Amino acid sequence: MTKANLPKLILTDIDGVWTDGGMYYDENGNELKKFNTYDSAGVLFAKMLGIPCGIVSGEESESTKTRAQKLKIKYIFTGVKNKVKIIEDLLVKLNINWNEVAYIGDDINDFMVLKKVGISACPSSAPSYIKEIVDWALIKSGGEGVFREFVEKILKEIESIAIKEDYEFVDANIRENKVENNLININIDIIESDKFYVKQINILGNNVTIEDVIRNQFLIDEGDPLNNVLFNKSI
Repeated sequence: MTKANLPKLILTDIDGVWTDGGMYYDENGNELKKFNTYDSAGVLFAKMLGIPCGIVSGEESESTKTRAQKLKIKYIFTGVKNKVKIIEDLLVKLNINWNEVAYIGDDINDFMVLKKVGISACPSSAPSYIKEIVDWALIKSGGEGVFREFVEKILKEIESIAIKEDYEFVDANIRENKVENNLININIDIIESDKFYVKQINILGNNVTIEDVIRNQFLIDEGDPLNNVLFNKSI
């Protein structure tokens, strides 16, 4: 994974990933599934970065649809017999390609998808032939919050790329104005049009305020959530 092909879409299987793979039925024969609430945080993290999520499951399941709708997952495909075809159609619609997709699956019906995507992963409970082809064989088993682990690992990889990247100065116009006694607005207008990550903002030549007064009280308005993560580590 490089900075050029960070995921624009995160897709996931359900049975054996969000669940332990077991099938449960009530006394009336209705199918039940047990979901781990940890995985909902994975969806939230992806949304914070503006990366949509989707479910591609071979099982036709109302439980899966209900869970996905509750989490406001944008793309929901159940009862899928040909996952490659379904995903290809979605990629055409979104105008993205396979190497811009991250996918987690656990079994034979995920095999070809895992081979095609830019970032592939499986839970520790997946069979060996799946573990051998994925980028990441994760620590957690299916049903233990492994989707959250997957998304968190993507975030860590993005952060690692950003931190290791060679940084350059950018052209910017800086405007400042005093709003209140202890508040100064600083507007930084970046001239470059391409999106980039902000690792650190240094305030130089500060001989007015005391360092420990401004430290950790610097606010970023709008911007990429990851920039906030990196910036908070820098001050």
